[in-house]
Parts: sequence; structure tokens; C-alpha cells
Amino acid sequence: MLIYLTSFVSPFSTNAVLALVPDLKGAFDATAPQILTSVTAYMIPYALLMLISGATSDSYGRRQIATAGLGIFAVGSAVIVFSPDLSVFLAGRAVQGAGFALVQPILQALLGDIVPHEELGKAMGYSNGASAAGVASGPLVAGVLALIDWRGVFVFTAIYAIIALLLFLKLFEDDRVTERPEEGIITVLKKGAKSKGIIPLCIAGFLTFLSYIGMMSFVSDLLSLPPLRLDESYIGIVLGIAGLSGVAISPFSGRVSDRFGRFSGSAIGFSIMIAALILITLSSSTIEYIITLSLLRVGTSFSWASMLATSVEISPKYKGAVSSIFNTVRYSGYALAPVAFTPLYNSVDVKAIGYAGAIGTAGAFICIALARLILNKEEGRSYKSAR
Repeated sequence: MLIYLTSFVSPFSTNAVLALVPDLKGAFDATAPQILTSVTAYMIPYALLMLISGATSDSYGRRQIATAGLGIFAVGSAVIVFSPDLSVFLAGRAVQGAGFALVQPILQALLGDIVPHEELGKAMGYSNGASAAGVASGPLVAGVLALIDWRGVFVFTAIYAIIALLLFLKLFEDDRVTERPEEGIITVLKKGAKSKGIIPLCIAGFLTFLSYIGMMSFVSDLLSLPPLRLDESYIGIVLGIAGLSGVAISPFSGRVSDRFGRFSGSAIGFSIMIAALILITLSSSTIEYIITLSLLRVGTSFSWASMLATSVEISPKYKGAVSSIFNTVRYSGYALAPVAFTPLYNSVDVKAIGYAGAIGTAGAFICIALARLILNKEEGRSYKSAR
């Protein structure tokens, strides 16, 4: 349960910022693209440091690295609370990202350590559901708190991280690593990077986040402009309802992955995402945006449940390293999305982002199919060797 609860806070803080864009524009006298650089400021250290955190936990244990990360995340939240301008706000977001980079791969690796293989998809579904709860509640809470003071959002994240840190210290007294490698961190990463199927899996994760966040980064600003002109609280409600659909479907998406296979789960998810991204471009009313954004969240829930389970299955001994590599690459897509899609948003409109995202998602689907072919071939070889 602690693993799921800890998964909540990072997407909560990130999606809270998306709902706060109109308020932060006024607070820092900035444009929407300038505020959205906070996503990149968070995600660049988040993606880069994740490359070593999982591998480090393979060698030195999960508990120590996770608690250090939660402490750093809390410090970053405090910096944001007292930020007088946009530059300090961005610095605080970067510290937050660096902190949670030490946590995220370890949460997935811990599930790989303690959950039986036949239930791993379901566990990843619940973990994704906890993240989806952060996605859903972040905008809702931010929209309400923005009516008082947007800084209250980051007071909450600081307190939450400290509580999670204390619970980790209490509940994970023993080291949960079951197969600790003898090699150093670089060697562990190299061996994890040689795992069969990891390259197309990582590219699929990158394209999935690039496509999803590319759309979500600009939706809040779009909803605040004519003809809808929604304020922060209503934007929070729209994004929150969409996020709740991810919470509701996540346990089911994990079970589908366990019962029908990782590829089938991913195929369902990518198909729904492509349809949703196209339908968002055709939306013109608040209810239409709620429906299409909810559909997009459902699609990502299916996709991530299967991909996350695969990432900790392909190399049991080096699951922390593989998780680090996969998360580094996929969150690079998250980091680059606001920057990559800003030219389209400025020169065309959100419809162009939707169509580009649909093409990117189709590319992710092809990569997952390739990864499945590679893994099936490897499993066939292992079976023949066993005979």
C-alpha cells in the first residue's frame, strides 16, 4: 500500500501545475509556454537521475535511495512555496524532479521483488491507478487552492513527501532486494541495457508520453481561452474528472494484461489513445472535452499497465536497472513534449498537436509489437534450451 501511496505525489504535483497555468501566468507575469517550461524543468533531472537510481538500488538497496529522494522532493516543494519569481519556481521544480527520480524506479522494482509474476500486471495496474489518482486530484485540489493561494498546493506536497519518508523508514527496515548484483552501477546499467526487447520498449514509452503530455500540456490554457473561458476551478474539474477515469479503469487494465498478455493490453490502450487524440481535436464544448480527455486517460492506463509490467519482467536480476533505463527514456518524452509541441501550438492550433500525438502513438504501437516479437523469440530459445 505504501508503494501505491507514494506513486501518487509526483503526478499530483505535475498535473496541479497544468491546472494552475492561468494563475501562475498572473503571479509571475509570464506566458503559458513560459509557465509550461516548469514541466521540462521537473522532467529533465527526473529523467536523467532515474538512469542511476534503480541500478544503485540493485547494488545498495531500495530503502536508502527512496528515502533520500523523498527528502529532496520535500525540499524542492519548500523552495516553490517561497519562490518570489519564475526562475526560483523553476529551480524548485527541478529539485522536486531530482528527488522523485530517486524514488520512481524503486517503486516499480519493489513491486517486481514482492509480487508474484502472475499478479504483476494487476499490481502495476494498481500502481498506475495511484498515479492516475494524482493526475485526477492534482487539478481539482489546485483549482480550489488557487482561489486562496496557489502555494498551498506545494505545502501539501512537502508534507505528503515527509510522511511517506517516515513510513518508508518504519515499514521497510529490511532490504527488499532479493538478487543483489555483485557488479558496480555502470556494469549493472550496461547489462540491463542489453536486455532483449528493451530498445523498442523504451521507444514506445517515449512516444507514449510525448503524445499524451503534448496534448495535456496545452489543454488547460485552451480551456481558459474563448469560446469556453473556464477559470482555474472549472479547469481543475474538467481535468480531474478525466483523471478519475484512469483511477477507475487501472485495476481492470492490469488484470487484462495478466489474463490476455502484455501485448494485448498495450494494443487496447494504444487504439483508445489514437481515437481519443483525434476526437479531442473535434471537441468544442466542456462536456466533449471531459469525454475525450477521459477516453485518453483510459487508453494510457491500459498502455502503461502492460509496459510497466514488461519492464520488470525482461531481466529479473537487473529489474532495477531496466526500470531506470525505461523510465529515463519514457520520461524524456514527458520532458520534451511541451517544448516540442509549442511551435505547433503557436503557429497552428491544438488540432495539430492531436494529430501529431495520434501519429506518435501509432509509432509506439509498432514498437511494442516489435518488442513482443523479440521477447517471444527469446522465450522460444529458452524453452528449447530447457528441453
